[in-house]
Amino acid sequence: MNPQQLLDFYKEMYYFELKRKDTLNSSLGLPIGIVILLAGGVLYYIQNLPVLSLDVWTVVFFATFILGGICLAVAIVFLVLALWNHEYSYLPTPSEIEAYRQALIEYYRQNPDVPPGIDEDFHNFLYEQFCMHLEKNTGSNDSKSGHLHVGLGWVIGAIVFLAVSMGPFYKIRLTEKPVQKVEVINLDSLRGEAK
Repeated sequence: MNPQQLLDFYKEMYYFELKRKDTLNSSLGLPIGIVILLAGGVLYYIQNLPVLSLDVWTVVFFATFILGGICLAVAIVFLVLALWNHEYSYLPTPSEIEAYRQALIEYYRQNPDVPPGIDEDFHNFLYEQFCMHLEKNTGSNDSKSGHLHVGLGWVIGAIVFLAVSMGPFYKIRLTEKPVQKVEVINLDSLRGEAK
């Protein structure tokens, strides 16, 4: 592989990693939406918790509900890790690259005894830039991808446990006796009748 082919290879890989970054960011949308939906279901459960008892349905509900809540909390942590704290680096701006090229020209103009190597030096500069930024971006994308993958596993766990908890929850709700509310309007009339 000649130097130009190697530079072209690193250039393609650099742009591939930038595209991969955008793909990973956009693939976070669906899991975050599912997490929000599941969090709404958990809040509904919390607002309508059944009376704690030791019958089978209540035990199954609380076990699956707690496991689903744990899975949901861990999924949130990993999705947040996938979303934030990933640093990317980018090539210098065209004006910075041109400034470097002009500095090379000036260096060789001021040092006529040095064999000319502007093209080779400039090529090496570009090669180093692509390599350095590619390395950083690949590491960031790999980390983001890993967190996303683990987070999705926990989202699936939360979906399974919270879906299973729906059966016992509604079984309990349908068999619960409603609480009767008694309101005493005229307490004195009740006391008078008792005498």
